[in-house]
Amino acid sequence: MRMSTFYSQIKNSAFSKLALATLLVGIVPLAGWGQSNFVTQNFDSTPNAGYGYTVTGINGATTAEAAVSGTNSYGITNNTGNNSLETATLEFTNLSFTNFSSNTFSFRLAVTQPSGGGGAGLDRNGFVLVSISIDGGRTYADALRVTGSNNTGRTYNYATISNTNTSASTTFPGSTATALADGTRTPSFITINFASTVTQAKVRITLAANAKTTFLIDNVTLASAGPLPVTLTSFSAARQGQNVALHWATSMEKNNAYFEVQRSPDGKTFATIGRVAGRGTTAAGSIYSFTDLAPLPAQTYYRLRQVDTDGTEAFSSVEPVAGLELQENMAVYPNPSAGTITLPVGGSLLKYRIYSATGTTLATGEAQGGSTINVQQLPTGQYFVELTTPGGKRSVQRFVRK
Repeated sequence: MRMSTFYSQIKNSAFSKLALATLLVGIVPLAGWGQSNFVTQNFDSTPNAGYGYTVTGINGATTAEAAVSGTNSYGITNNTGNNSLETATLEFTNLSFTNFSSNTFSFRLAVTQPSGGGGAGLDRNGFVLVSISIDGGRTYADALRVTGSNNTGRTYNYATISNTNTSASTTFPGSTATALADGTRTPSFITINFASTVTQAKVRITLAANAKTTFLIDNVTLASAGPLPVTLTSFSAARQGQNVALHWATSMEKNNAYFEVQRSPDGKTFATIGRVAGRGTTAAGSIYSFTDLAPLPAQTYYRLRQVDTDGTEAFSSVEPVAGLELQENMAVYPNPSAGTITLPVGGSLLKYRIYSATGTTLATGEAQGGSTINVQQLPTGQYFVELTTPGGKRSVQRFVRK
Protein backbone atom coordinates (compact mmCIF):
# COMPACT_ATOMS: atom_id res chain seq x y z
CA MET A 1 0.00 0.00 0.00
CA ARG A 2 2.50 2.68 0.94
CA MET A 3 4.84 2.70 -1.65
CA SER A 4 8.39 2.82 -2.80
CA THR A 5 10.22 4.20 -5.81
CA PHE A 6 13.03 2.64 -7.77
CA TYR A 7 16.31 1.75 -8.13
CA SER A 8 18.96 1.21 -10.81
CA GLN A 9 19.29 3.27 -13.99
CA ILE A 10 18.34 1.74 -17.34
CA LYS A 11 20.47 2.36 -20.39
CA ASN A 12 19.79 5.12 -22.90
CA SER A 13 17.44 4.32 -25.77
CA ALA A 14 16.77 5.67 -29.25
CA PHE A 15 13.25 6.28 -30.50
CA SER A 16 11.97 5.24 -33.89
CA LYS A 17 8.55 5.13 -35.59
CA LEU A 18 6.81 7.75 -33.47
CA ALA A 19 3.45 6.72 -32.01
CA LEU A 20 1.60 6.79 -28.71
CA ALA A 21 -0.40 4.60 -26.37
CA THR A 22 -2.38 6.37 -23.66
CA LEU A 23 -4.56 4.25 -21.36
CA LEU A 24 -7.64 5.64 -19.64
CA VAL A 25 -10.25 4.27 -17.27
CA GLY A 26 -13.47 6.26 -17.42
CA ILE A 27 -17.13 6.64 -18.31
CA VAL A 28 -19.09 9.09 -20.46
CA PRO A 29 -19.30 12.29 -18.37
CA LEU A 30 -22.58 13.48 -16.92
CA ALA A 31 -23.73 16.83 -18.26
CA GLY A 32 -22.10 19.70 -16.42
CA TRP A 33 -19.28 17.66 -14.90
CA GLY A 34 -15.61 18.32 -15.59
CA GLN A 35 -12.39 16.81 -14.28
CA SER A 36 -11.88 18.66 -10.98
CA ASN A 37 -9.81 16.35 -8.79
CA PHE A 38 -6.86 14.14 -9.58
CA VAL A 39 -3.67 12.58 -8.25
CA THR A 40 -0.65 11.86 -10.43
CA GLN A 41 2.42 9.70 -9.97
CA ASN A 42 5.16 11.17 -12.16
CA PHE A 43 8.15 9.20 -10.73
CA ASP A 44 10.13 12.39 -10.13
CA SER A 45 12.80 12.80 -7.46
CA THR A 46 10.03 13.38 -4.91
CA PRO A 47 7.21 11.13 -6.17
CA ASN A 48 3.62 11.84 -5.14
CA ALA A 49 2.93 9.84 -1.98
CA GLY A 50 -0.77 10.53 -2.50
CA TYR A 51 -0.68 8.13 -5.41
CA GLY A 52 2.05 5.80 -4.29
CA TYR A 53 2.98 2.40 -5.64
CA THR A 54 4.85 -0.80 -4.89
CA VAL A 55 6.75 -2.92 -7.38
CA THR A 56 7.17 -6.67 -7.68
CA GLY A 57 9.35 -8.38 -10.27
CA ILE A 58 12.59 -7.06 -11.71
CA ASN A 59 14.18 -3.83 -10.56
CA GLY A 60 12.88 -0.99 -12.64
CA ALA A 61 14.24 2.53 -12.68
CA THR A 62 13.05 6.07 -12.40
CA THR A 63 14.88 7.70 -15.25
CA ALA A 64 15.03 11.04 -17.05
CA GLU A 65 14.65 9.25 -20.35
CA ALA A 66 11.50 10.28 -22.23
CA ALA A 67 9.82 11.93 -19.26
CA VAL A 68 6.48 13.45 -20.23
CA SER A 69 6.69 16.11 -17.54
CA GLY A 70 8.97 16.80 -14.63
CA THR A 71 12.32 15.04 -14.45
CA ASN A 72 11.67 11.28 -14.61
CA SER A 73 9.62 8.44 -16.01
CA TYR A 74 9.59 4.79 -14.91
CA GLY A 75 11.04 2.02 -17.05
CA ILE A 76 12.26 -1.54 -17.37
CA THR A 77 14.68 -2.91 -19.95
CA ASN A 78 15.12 -6.43 -21.30
CA ASN A 79 18.65 -6.63 -22.68
CA THR A 80 18.86 -10.43 -22.82
CA GLY A 81 18.61 -10.80 -26.57
CA ASN A 82 16.43 -13.92 -26.36
CA ASN A 83 12.74 -14.71 -26.13
CA SER A 84 12.46 -14.45 -22.34
CA LEU A 85 10.38 -11.69 -20.73
CA GLU A 86 11.51 -9.28 -18.02
CA THR A 87 8.49 -8.33 -15.94
CA ALA A 88 7.66 -5.68 -13.34
CA THR A 89 4.24 -5.08 -11.80
CA LEU A 90 3.37 -1.70 -10.28
CA GLU A 91 0.43 -1.69 -7.85
CA PHE A 92 -0.99 1.74 -7.08
CA THR A 93 -2.72 3.08 -3.99
CA ASN A 94 -6.40 2.22 -3.63
CA LEU A 95 -8.56 5.33 -4.07
CA SER A 96 -12.29 5.88 -3.63
CA PHE A 97 -14.68 8.23 -5.42
CA THR A 98 -17.39 10.55 -4.15
CA ASN A 99 -18.80 10.91 -7.65
CA PHE A 100 -19.24 7.52 -9.33
CA SER A 101 -18.98 8.73 -12.92
CA SER A 102 -16.42 10.57 -15.04
CA ASN A 103 -13.58 8.85 -13.18
CA THR A 104 -10.46 8.07 -15.21
CA PHE A 105 -7.19 6.23 -14.80
CA SER A 106 -4.49 7.11 -17.33
CA PHE A 107 -0.81 6.86 -18.03
CA ARG A 108 1.64 7.50 -20.87
CA LEU A 109 3.46 4.57 -22.48
CA ALA A 110 6.60 4.48 -24.63
CA VAL A 111 8.46 1.51 -26.12
CA THR A 112 12.09 2.01 -27.16
CA GLN A 113 15.17 0.06 -28.21
CA PRO A 114 18.11 -0.18 -25.80
CA SER A 115 21.24 1.66 -26.84
CA GLY A 116 23.40 -0.21 -29.28
CA GLY A 117 20.62 -0.98 -31.75
CA GLY A 118 19.23 -4.35 -32.66
CA GLY A 119 16.21 -3.80 -30.47
CA ALA A 120 13.09 -5.83 -30.98
CA GLY A 121 10.52 -3.26 -29.93
CA LEU A 122 7.10 -4.45 -28.76
CA ASP A 123 6.27 -7.77 -30.40
CA ARG A 124 3.60 -10.39 -29.76
CA ASN A 125 5.55 -11.80 -26.80
CA GLY A 126 5.83 -8.55 -24.85
CA PHE A 127 2.83 -6.78 -23.40
CA VAL A 128 1.49 -4.13 -21.04
CA LEU A 129 -1.41 -5.34 -18.87
CA VAL A 130 -3.77 -3.16 -16.84
CA SER A 131 -5.65 -5.00 -14.06
CA ILE A 132 -8.18 -3.38 -11.74
CA SER A 133 -9.59 -4.22 -8.32
CA ILE A 134 -12.87 -2.65 -7.17
CA ASP A 135 -12.85 -4.37 -3.75
CA GLY A 136 -9.77 -2.76 -2.24
CA GLY A 137 -7.24 -5.19 -3.68
CA ARG A 138 -8.75 -8.53 -2.67
CA THR A 139 -9.42 -9.58 -6.27
CA TYR A 140 -8.31 -8.22 -9.65
CA ALA A 141 -9.74 -8.47 -13.16
CA ASP A 142 -7.76 -7.76 -16.31
CA ALA A 143 -9.07 -4.70 -18.13
CA LEU A 144 -6.68 -4.01 -21.00
CA ARG A 145 -3.67 -5.61 -22.68
CA VAL A 146 -1.41 -3.80 -25.15
CA THR A 147 0.69 -6.11 -27.33
CA GLY A 148 2.39 -6.34 -30.69
CA SER A 149 0.71 -8.27 -33.47
CA ASN A 150 3.78 -10.07 -34.83
CA ASN A 151 7.47 -10.57 -34.23
CA THR A 152 8.41 -7.45 -36.15
CA GLY A 153 8.61 -5.22 -33.12
CA ARG A 154 7.52 -1.60 -33.07
CA THR A 155 8.76 1.34 -31.00
CA TYR A 156 6.64 4.23 -29.73
CA ASN A 157 7.04 7.46 -27.82
CA TYR A 158 4.89 10.09 -26.16
CA ALA A 159 5.52 12.81 -28.72
CA THR A 160 2.38 12.74 -30.86
CA ILE A 161 -1.28 12.09 -30.11
CA SER A 162 -2.58 10.33 -33.19
CA ASN A 163 -6.11 10.73 -34.48
CA THR A 164 -8.83 8.98 -32.48
CA ASN A 165 -9.76 6.68 -35.37
CA THR A 166 -7.23 4.26 -33.96
CA SER A 167 -8.74 4.25 -30.47
CA ALA A 168 -10.09 1.21 -28.63
CA SER A 169 -12.52 0.91 -25.74
CA THR A 170 -14.18 -1.63 -23.46
CA THR A 171 -16.35 -1.70 -20.34
CA PHE A 172 -15.11 -2.50 -16.85
CA PRO A 173 -16.13 -4.71 -15.17
CA GLY A 174 -16.41 -6.68 -18.39
CA SER A 175 -14.31 -8.50 -20.92
CA THR A 176 -10.62 -7.75 -21.43
CA ALA A 177 -9.76 -5.47 -24.34
CA THR A 178 -6.64 -6.18 -26.39
CA ALA A 179 -5.03 -3.18 -28.08
CA LEU A 180 -2.54 -4.17 -30.78
CA ALA A 181 0.52 -1.98 -31.01
CA ASP A 182 1.57 -2.53 -34.63
CA GLY A 183 2.82 -0.34 -37.44
CA THR A 184 -0.56 -0.48 -39.16
CA ARG A 185 -2.86 -0.81 -36.14
CA THR A 186 -1.63 1.55 -33.43
CA PRO A 187 -4.24 2.63 -30.88
CA SER A 188 -3.32 6.02 -29.47
CA PHE A 189 -6.28 6.57 -27.18
CA ILE A 190 -7.69 3.66 -25.19
CA THR A 191 -10.68 3.97 -22.85
CA ILE A 192 -12.04 1.55 -20.27
CA ASN A 193 -15.54 2.46 -19.08
CA PHE A 194 -16.35 1.93 -15.41
CA ALA A 195 -19.81 0.77 -14.44
CA SER A 196 -21.58 3.37 -12.29
CA THR A 197 -21.44 0.94 -9.34
CA VAL A 198 -17.64 1.24 -9.09
CA THR A 199 -16.82 3.31 -6.00
CA GLN A 200 -13.08 2.67 -5.70
CA ALA A 201 -10.17 1.54 -7.85
CA LYS A 202 -6.85 -0.13 -7.12
CA VAL A 203 -4.85 -0.50 -10.32
CA ARG A 204 -1.93 -2.73 -11.33
CA ILE A 205 0.23 -2.15 -14.41
CA THR A 206 2.33 -5.11 -15.53
CA LEU A 207 5.19 -4.34 -17.92
CA ALA A 208 6.51 -7.46 -19.68
CA ALA A 209 9.43 -6.46 -21.90
CA ASN A 210 10.48 -8.82 -24.67
CA ALA A 211 14.08 -9.13 -25.86
CA LYS A 212 16.06 -5.93 -26.51
CA THR A 213 13.20 -3.65 -25.53
CA THR A 214 12.62 -0.83 -23.01
CA PHE A 215 9.16 0.06 -21.68
CA LEU A 216 8.59 3.50 -20.16
CA ILE A 217 5.53 4.96 -18.43
CA ASP A 218 4.85 8.37 -16.95
CA ASN A 219 2.09 10.59 -15.55
CA VAL A 220 0.03 7.79 -14.02
CA THR A 221 -3.15 9.65 -13.07
CA LEU A 222 -6.45 8.95 -11.38
CA ALA A 223 -8.98 11.72 -11.94
CA SER A 224 -12.58 12.25 -10.89
CA ALA A 225 -15.33 14.73 -11.67
CA GLY A 226 -16.21 14.59 -7.96
CA PRO A 227 -13.79 15.00 -5.07
CA LEU A 228 -11.43 12.21 -4.11
CA PRO A 229 -12.47 12.15 -0.45
CA VAL A 230 -9.71 10.11 1.16
CA THR A 231 -6.36 8.94 -0.11
CA LEU A 232 -5.49 5.91 2.04
CA THR A 233 -1.75 5.28 1.85
CA SER A 234 -1.40 2.40 4.32
CA PHE A 235 -3.46 -0.01 6.41
CA SER A 236 -2.16 -2.79 8.67
CA ALA A 237 -3.46 -5.11 11.39
CA ALA A 238 -1.37 -7.33 13.67
CA ARG A 239 -1.62 -9.09 17.01
CA GLN A 240 0.03 -7.40 19.97
CA GLY A 241 -0.16 -9.75 22.92
CA GLN A 242 -3.82 -10.57 23.48
CA ASN A 243 -4.99 -7.60 21.39
CA VAL A 244 -4.97 -6.68 17.69
CA ALA A 245 -3.55 -3.28 16.76
CA LEU A 246 -4.70 -1.54 13.56
CA HIS A 247 -2.88 1.39 11.98
CA TRP A 248 -3.66 3.38 8.85
CA ALA A 249 -2.67 6.66 7.24
CA THR A 250 -4.05 9.12 4.71
CA SER A 251 -2.25 11.71 2.63
CA MET A 252 -5.33 13.89 2.01
CA GLU A 253 -8.99 13.95 3.04
CA LYS A 254 -12.14 15.56 1.66
CA ASN A 255 -15.30 15.67 3.82
CA ASN A 256 -14.14 12.62 5.76
CA ALA A 257 -16.63 12.06 8.61
CA TYR A 258 -15.30 8.82 10.14
CA PHE A 259 -13.84 5.36 9.72
CA GLU A 260 -15.55 2.20 10.89
CA VAL A 261 -13.30 -0.70 11.86
CA GLN A 262 -14.91 -3.92 10.66
CA ARG A 263 -14.04 -7.52 11.55
CA SER A 264 -14.89 -10.87 9.99
CA PRO A 265 -14.19 -14.51 10.91
CA ASP A 266 -14.28 -15.65 7.27
CA GLY A 267 -13.40 -12.60 5.13
CA LYS A 268 -16.98 -12.45 3.80
CA THR A 269 -19.35 -11.27 6.54
CA PHE A 270 -18.10 -8.17 8.38
CA ALA A 271 -19.35 -6.51 11.57
CA THR A 272 -18.39 -3.06 12.87
CA ILE A 273 -16.42 -3.16 16.14
CA GLY A 274 -15.39 0.49 16.46
CA ARG A 275 -15.41 3.97 14.97
CA VAL A 276 -12.64 6.57 14.58
CA ALA A 277 -13.42 10.18 13.65
CA GLY A 278 -11.95 11.52 10.40
CA ARG A 279 -10.22 14.87 9.94
CA GLY A 280 -12.90 16.38 7.72
CA THR A 281 -11.09 18.18 4.92
CA THR A 282 -7.32 18.45 5.02
CA ALA A 283 -4.46 18.42 2.54
CA ALA A 284 -2.09 17.19 5.25
CA GLY A 285 -1.28 13.59 6.03
CA SER A 286 -3.00 11.93 9.00
CA ILE A 287 -2.22 8.82 11.05
CA TYR A 288 -4.90 6.70 12.77
CA SER A 289 -4.96 3.71 15.10
CA PHE A 290 -7.46 1.40 16.77
CA THR A 291 -7.03 -1.52 19.18
CA ASP A 292 -9.31 -4.56 19.19
CA LEU A 293 -9.30 -5.45 22.91
CA ALA A 294 -11.35 -8.63 22.45
CA PRO A 295 -10.12 -10.20 19.22
CA LEU A 296 -11.22 -13.55 17.92
CA PRO A 297 -8.73 -16.36 18.70
CA ALA A 298 -8.93 -17.83 15.20
CA GLN A 299 -7.72 -16.20 11.98
CA THR A 300 -9.60 -12.93 11.53
CA TYR A 301 -10.05 -10.39 8.74
CA TYR A 302 -10.17 -6.61 9.19
CA ARG A 303 -11.15 -3.75 6.88
CA LEU A 304 -12.03 -0.05 7.10
CA ARG A 305 -15.31 1.49 6.01
CA GLN A 306 -14.71 5.16 5.29
CA VAL A 307 -17.79 7.40 5.38
CA ASP A 308 -18.09 10.97 4.06
CA THR A 309 -20.22 13.71 5.60
CA ASP A 310 -22.86 13.07 2.91
CA GLY A 311 -22.98 9.33 3.71
CA THR A 312 -20.87 8.15 0.77
CA GLU A 313 -18.86 5.08 1.75
CA ALA A 314 -15.75 3.28 0.52
CA PHE A 315 -13.89 0.23 1.81
CA SER A 316 -10.19 -0.45 2.29
CA SER A 317 -8.41 -3.63 1.36
CA VAL A 318 -8.88 -6.60 3.73
CA GLU A 319 -6.06 -7.42 6.15
CA PRO A 320 -5.87 -10.97 7.58
CA VAL A 321 -4.57 -11.61 11.09
CA ALA A 322 -3.41 -15.12 12.01
CA GLY A 323 -5.00 -17.02 14.88
CA LEU A 324 -3.33 -17.24 18.25
CA GLU A 325 -0.71 -19.93 18.53
CA LEU A 326 -1.16 -22.46 21.30
CA GLN A 327 1.13 -21.51 24.19
CA GLU A 328 2.46 -23.78 26.92
CA ASN A 329 0.82 -21.68 29.63
CA MET A 330 -2.61 -21.94 27.98
CA ALA A 331 -4.26 -24.66 30.09
CA VAL A 332 -7.55 -26.52 29.95
CA TYR A 333 -9.95 -25.60 32.75
CA PRO A 334 -11.49 -26.15 35.23
CA ASN A 335 -8.92 -28.42 36.80
CA PRO A 336 -10.02 -30.50 38.70
CA SER A 337 -13.06 -31.10 36.47
CA ALA A 338 -16.54 -32.14 37.62
CA GLY A 339 -17.51 -33.34 34.12
CA THR A 340 -16.31 -30.88 31.43
CA ILE A 341 -13.08 -29.22 30.40
CA THR A 342 -12.71 -26.09 28.29
CA LEU A 343 -9.94 -25.88 25.71
CA PRO A 344 -7.64 -22.83 25.73
CA VAL A 345 -8.56 -20.07 23.30
CA GLY A 346 -5.26 -20.31 21.41
CA GLY A 347 -5.42 -21.93 17.97
CA SER A 348 -8.19 -21.72 15.41
CA LEU A 349 -8.93 -25.46 15.39
CA LEU A 350 -7.41 -27.89 17.88
CA LYS A 351 -7.09 -31.64 17.67
CA TYR A 352 -7.39 -33.23 21.07
CA ARG A 353 -6.62 -36.66 22.50
CA ILE A 354 -7.48 -37.65 26.05
CA TYR A 355 -5.56 -40.61 27.43
CA SER A 356 -4.89 -42.36 30.72
CA ALA A 357 -1.67 -42.53 32.74
CA THR A 358 -0.92 -45.84 31.00
CA GLY A 359 -1.22 -44.22 27.53
CA THR A 360 -4.61 -45.68 26.59
CA THR A 361 -6.54 -43.31 24.31
CA LEU A 362 -9.99 -42.59 25.77
CA ALA A 363 -11.30 -39.82 23.48
CA THR A 364 -10.24 -37.90 20.34
CA GLY A 365 -11.69 -35.13 18.25
CA GLU A 366 -11.38 -31.62 16.83
CA ALA A 367 -12.80 -28.43 18.32
CA GLN A 368 -12.33 -24.69 18.12
CA GLY A 369 -10.24 -23.08 20.83
CA GLY A 370 -12.46 -22.20 23.79
CA SER A 371 -14.82 -25.14 23.17
CA THR A 372 -16.10 -27.32 26.04
CA ILE A 373 -15.41 -31.08 26.02
CA ASN A 374 -17.57 -33.53 27.96
CA VAL A 375 -15.50 -35.88 30.17
CA GLN A 376 -18.30 -37.15 32.40
CA GLN A 377 -17.74 -40.69 31.10
CA LEU A 378 -14.28 -40.77 32.71
CA PRO A 379 -13.97 -42.31 36.18
CA THR A 380 -12.34 -40.21 38.87
CA GLY A 381 -8.58 -40.03 38.50
CA GLN A 382 -5.73 -38.35 36.64
CA TYR A 383 -5.72 -37.99 32.85
CA PHE A 384 -3.80 -36.24 30.11
CA VAL A 385 -5.05 -34.14 27.19
CA GLU A 386 -2.87 -33.69 24.12
CA LEU A 387 -3.64 -30.63 21.97
CA THR A 388 -2.29 -30.08 18.43
CA THR A 389 -2.67 -26.91 16.34
CA PRO A 390 -3.10 -26.90 12.52
CA GLY A 391 0.56 -25.86 12.31
CA GLY A 392 1.63 -28.96 14.24
CA LYS A 393 2.41 -27.32 17.58
CA ARG A 394 1.74 -29.80 20.41
CA SER A 395 0.92 -29.36 24.08
CA VAL A 396 0.25 -32.06 26.73
CA GLN A 397 -1.49 -31.18 30.02
CA ARG A 398 -2.57 -33.17 33.05
CA PHE A 399 -6.03 -32.77 34.53
CA VAL A 400 -8.00 -34.41 37.33
CA ARG A 401 -11.51 -35.82 36.98
CA LYS A 402 -13.06 -35.53 40.45
